[in-house]
Amino acid sequence: MDLQNAFVLHRRPFKESSLLIDFFTINDGKISLVGRAGRGRKNSQSAILQPFTLLNIAYAGKGGLKSMRQVEAVSNSLPLSGRHLYASFYLNELLYRLLASEQANPELFSHYQNALLALAKQQPLEPLLREFEFNLMQCLGYIGALSYCADTMDAVYPNRMYKYVPHVGIVPSIYKVAVDSSFLGKDLLAFEQRQFNQENLAAAKRFCRQMLLPYLGNKPLKSRELFINKPLIKRRELFINKP
Repeated sequence: MDLQNAFVLHRRPFKESSLLIDFFTINDGKISLVGRAGRGRKNSQSAILQPFTLLNIAYAGKGGLKSMRQVEAVSNSLPLSGRHLYASFYLNELLYRLLASEQANPELFSHYQNALLALAKQQPLEPLLREFEFNLMQCLGYIGALSYCADTMDAVYPNRMYKYVPHVGIVPSIYKVAVDSSFLGKDLLAFEQRQFNQENLAAAKRFCRQMLLPYLGNKPLKSRELFINKPLIKRRELFINKP
């Protein structure tokens, strides 16, 4: 029963006194485990099972639903608040919806952990979120290089226009100026190097929306609504589904 690093992505009540917890683990990717612990605030295990806390966990079971056998906090929960807290839940929701079960992705785990640390330091949100979105999609194999065209393998030129085609990649655009579906080559080259600035951030956000849409579908992101509505809501209620 080996311990491994993990973060809580989502949790919800399960039966009378247990929790069904979705973890993002460094060795096994996304896994769902039953934690046989009370849900009360005084329960020590339940108190540890919070988002944005680096954990060590061990579990047992084959196929189907597995059981958590051990959990311990490696560090304190990161000090997140305001829009940076909402952004952290956005990262969790992306992982929860896009990750396949039990597929290890240690590189993505590292990107996620680094993004949380940057959010805790109150670093600028937009560049941080765009960097994570690009890292996520490339780690999952959903997007390839942005420096050449997928259909011809020709290099992307800084002063030409291109568009992103889902499941294909970058192809030349018929438009000579930027429109919703087209992007300047120099911006694509900057995105590939994760170089974001005031001149290309709007295009980066537009690109990421187009890139994520085919994989997220039409179901709205709950965390995105938080940025719009900014409700006064307790932190723990943002990730626990009530029966």
